[in-house]
Amino acid sequence: MGKVDWTMITLTNTKELRKLCNQKEDEGGTNNMCKAIDDLMKDCREEGECKTLVNCIIEIGLKKFGKIPDPLLKRIQGEANVETLSQWFSCAVNADSIETFEAMI
Repeated sequence: MGKVDWTMITLTNTKELRKLCNQKEDEGGTNNMCKAIDDLMKDCREEGECKTLVNCIIEIGLKKFGKIPDPLLKRIQGEANVETLSQWFSCAVNADSIETFEAMI
């Protein structure tokens, strides 16, 4: 038997739960679980966006300047705000050095 793709199972289950919630809402009912699912899905999307932006800042913006100092790397990796990371990405691609990037953020 092959490996189980838990991501697909989770995604499928989440879609099925969302479908059930929509059906419940269409019938005029309310369901706190639906809000919880919506919140969880939003959090997952935001977390994915943050991870993508962190990777872009590091790989596209800063790696060309050489080794990124550990404190700066930890600061970038620890940021969880999509808007802040988007601004930092813009700074990273426009900076001419790591020092310039640090001054910009």
